[in-house]
Amino acid sequence: TNGFEFLGGGSDLNASGGAFIYMAFAADQSAAPVLADSFANKLWSGNGSTQSITGTGFNPNLVWIKSDSSSNLKHMWFDSIRGVQNYISSNLTTAEATSSTSLTSFDTDGFSLGSDVYVNDGGRTYVGWSWKANPIPTINTDGTIQSVVSANQAAGFSIVKYTGNNVAGATIGHGLASAPDMIIVKNLSTTDIWTVQHSALGYTNYIDLNNLNAATVNSGVWYAAPTSNVFSFGANPRGNGNGNNIIAYCFNSIAGFSKIGSYTGNGSTQSITGLGFQPSWVLIKETSASESWRLFDSARGATERLF
Repeated sequence: TNGFEFLGGGSDLNASGGAFIYMAFAADQSAAPVLADSFANKLWSGNGSTQSITGTGFNPNLVWIKSDSSSNLKHMWFDSIRGVQNYISSNLTTAEATSSTSLTSFDTDGFSLGSDVYVNDGGRTYVGWSWKANPIPTINTDGTIQSVVSANQAAGFSIVKYTGNNVAGATIGHGLASAPDMIIVKNLSTTDIWTVQHSALGYTNYIDLNNLNAATVNSGVWYAAPTSNVFSFGANPRGNGNGNNIIAYCFNSIAGFSKIGSYTGNGSTQSITGLGFQPSWVLIKETSASESWRLFDSARGATERLF
């Protein structure tokens, strides 16, 4: 009810002395009713045709989909700023692509799908994680680069799209009420690595979302610590390629709803506490060694993980 527990000392999640980061979202959102319509897990069986996935309780602005029955099917990310049918894959470096039979609409209580194998193939099962931002994006001029922002400040989540200028120290407005604890950035225009900044690592380190790599000392990637208004990037194509379209997903810890934190592995049974809620979704990465990102959610059960 206040975190999550490891029942052993596996190197992937609890290696003795290992440094780990995590992001978690709440299961029982009734403790924070204002946020009850901001995050949801959903499971479905593909039908190879069209179907609507309902029961999120809100109109989502970010939907992340993965088949949990087929390891060779990629992760699919859709958001309302980039528009339906446009996807990026968090296990790949590829640029944004379009599929007319993938996610076809964001709905008032979920989302609708076409027959694309990555989201709705007959005979396969899928999991989708949805976040609510703001259905009406705004132009943000807080930074040196103008951005388009869809922000849900109460839930500590924003989607930010901007065009890079390859200037070291360029700043981008994120639309949240305080400095983000975690930022995930992807260049939409070209093949490049997904880049993550996490408060436990500081801006002087970065880590890749699509790789197993340990955290890496900053070499012109993140330029400075994020502030209550902006985050900043170096002259690096990952998040500031000149003329490239870039997307950023920004997250804050919100009491009773979400927690972005870190822990040290002990090589044995260990409880990670202090979240302030029972999580329904947890993303974990060891930052001191080469290990996959691990994803857990209450819809599939604590013993089931995705990579």
